[in-house]
Amino acid sequence: MITTNNPTKEQLENWYSIYMQNLSSLSPNRRSGKDLIKYLQKHYELNSRSDIYDPEEMKIKGLADISSSRYLSSCIPEGKTPVIKAFFLQNKGRNKKLFEEPLKDDESIWGKEIKEISVAIDETTGYFRVEGSTYLFDDLNTERGLSSEDLENFVVVAEYIEGKARLKK
Repeated sequence: MITTNNPTKEQLENWYSIYMQNLSSLSPNRRSGKDLIKYLQKHYELNSRSDIYDPEEMKIKGLADISSSRYLSSCIPEGKTPVIKAFFLQNKGRNKKLFEEPLKDDESIWGKEIKEISVAIDETTGYFRVEGSTYLFDDLNTERGLSSEDLENFVVVAEYIEGKARLKK
């Protein structure tokens, strides 16, 4: 997961290098938002309620992300609207691995100790946001795959390739 809004020249050059090294071996393989939700439900224990996050706020953040991005807005099929679903992962059962070393993020990434992870997924576009786990972001990102439009963006491709390497997929 790329965790910076202001990449350095060296980071951009590295991502472009990753893109050029891998582009010829990639083809569109993007899955739908509904497929991503099924994957999440199969591999993690989800709650629709949270003691920390407001489910409606997560949906609003997801909708705001889509509407403020020209690219994400262009992914909405004609006549459709985003359908955002919010899920929460507590530190128990199959989710425990996300809260323990080596998968647990350093607190500096999120600015606090993570007690719960939130996920918002748009069924329509496959867009998602994760708060609290870069590992879960990488897992969902590599599971979702890349669209033909994604393959034209070196940062998106590098993020996908780095996630696959991290997860050994």
